[in-house]
Amino acid sequence: MLLEMAAPDAIARLPATPLEGRARSIWKVYFQEQQHSSLAAFMKHVLTLDNAHIDKKRREGLLIQVSLNFST
Repeated sequence: MLLEMAAPDAIARLPATPLEGRARSIWKVYFQEQQHSSLAAFMKHVLTLDNAHIDKKRREGLLIQVSLNFST
């Protein structure tokens, strides 16, 4: 769950941390299995209720945090 909330720069810095050995697998999950390309893609992903996860989503609910970074 916390990986979904990580900033892309934090994932990019993993090889220089104690998690160096797991950096490649974390990178794969973050950039290939999760949706970080746009808010619309992320919302579509989390709100799609497939039969395998519908009961879990109904029981646990969704915890979503959206952070916006505006450059000036």
